[in-house]
Amino acid sequence: MLMSRVSGLVVAVVLAVSMLATNAHAQMFRAGMRGAMEADFTSKGLEEAAEILRLDDDQKMIAEELLKGYLVEWEELRGRMNQVMEGARQEFRETQDPSVWQDIQEVMGKFDDEKKAMTDRFVGDLKLTLTEEQLDRWPTLERQRRRAATMQNNPMSLSGEGVDVIALVKEMEFTPETMEGVAPILERYEVELDRALIERNEIQEKGMGRAMELWQNQDFDTMEKIFNEARDAGVKVRDANRRAAKQITSVLPEEQAALFEQKFKEASFPQVYRRSFAVRAFETANDMADLTTEQREQIGQMRSQLDRELATLNDKMAASIEKDEMERSIQGMMGMGRRGPGGDNAARQERRDYETKMVERLKSVLTPEQQALLPEPEQQRDWRRNFGGDGEDGGDRPRRRRGGEQQDGV
Repeated sequence: MLMSRVSGLVVAVVLAVSMLATNAHAQMFRAGMRGAMEADFTSKGLEEAAEILRLDDDQKMIAEELLKGYLVEWEELRGRMNQVMEGARQEFRETQDPSVWQDIQEVMGKFDDEKKAMTDRFVGDLKLTLTEEQLDRWPTLERQRRRAATMQNNPMSLSGEGVDVIALVKEMEFTPETMEGVAPILERYEVELDRALIERNEIQEKGMGRAMELWQNQDFDTMEKIFNEARDAGVKVRDANRRAAKQITSVLPEEQAALFEQKFKEASFPQVYRRSFAVRAFETANDMADLTTEQREQIGQMRSQLDRELATLNDKMAASIEKDEMERSIQGMMGMGRRGPGGDNAARQERRDYETKMVERLKSVLTPEQQALLPEPEQQRDWRRNFGGDGEDGGDRPRRRRGGEQQDGV
C-alpha cells in the first residue's frame, strides 16, 4: 500500500492508538501521505544515479531532459491528489465522519498506481540510453534507492536501524588505500542489508493494510503479534548495520577506527552521543586565553575524568534505550500492560546529574569573569508553568551567547 512507503507498521499501530483522539483518522491520513507526495526521482536522485551508472555527458543530458518531462507530469498528478486531500480534510472538518479516511483509500490506490506507472516509464526510457555494462550496475542503483527511500522514513524505528553505513563511509572520505580494505565489506553489506530491507518493508506493508481493521475490532493480540514481527524485521536491519560497522572498524587504522565508531554511535543514538552541555562548557573554558597554568592543568585533569565517565554513562544510557525498545508492547503503550517507552529516564538523569556536578567543579577553578563566559543550559522547567511566563520557572529562557546561538540543555 501507498502509506507503507512513509512510515510502516510501527507508526500505523501507534497512530491506531491515537485514534482515541477526535482527529486521529486525519493524523493517520496526513502521516501516510507525507512521503507519498514526493517524486520518486529528483535532480539529486538523478545525480546519484549518474554517479552509480557512470553516465557520460551525452547520457546525462538525455537523462536531464527525461527528468524534466517526468517532473512536469508528476506536478500535474500531485496537484490532482492535493485537491482530493483538501476535499477530504474539508469534509472531515464539517462532518467529523471517520469513514472519510476509509473512503479515500481507493483514491490513494489509484494515485499510487499512476505514480508507479509514471516512474516505470521514466526508468524504461532511461534504461534505453544505457550500455550493457551500465545495465549490469542497475541493481546497485535500485539498492541505493531502496536505502534512501525506506531506511529513515520510519520515525519510530529501532536505534541504529536507519544508519546507512555506506553513506557514513562516504562521509569519512577515506583514502583509496584505506578503501581497499573497506570496499569488500560494503559490497557484502549492501546485498545483506537490501534483503533485510525488502523483508522488513513487506512485513510493514502487510501490517499497515490491517491496522485499521484490527483497531476497529479491538484485536490487540493480533496487533501485538504483527508489531513484534515488524520489530524483529527491524532488528535484522539494525544488526546488519552493526555488523558492517564493526567489520569496517576492524580494518581501519586505530585513530580512524575510533572516529568511525564514534560517528556510528552518534548516528545510532543521536540523543545520547551528541556533544553535551558539559563537554561544551569544558571546551569553552579550555579556549580561554587568560587561564593560568594551574587552571589549565586542573581543567585538563577534570576533562579527562569527564570523558572517561561520560563514555560509560552514554553506553549505559544507549543500552537502556535499546532495552526499552525491545520491551515495548502495544498494550503497554496504551496503559494496558507492560510499560511503553521511557525506561531510559533513570540513566538520562544519572548522566545529567554527573554533568551538572562536573560543571560546578569547573566553575570552582574559574574566576567570576571566566564563569560568565560558559554556556548556560536551558532550565529544566515544569511544563505546567511553561506558558506565558507564569509561575516560579515560567519566565526562564535559554540564554543566547555570542553569535545568537541557542544552547542545548544538559
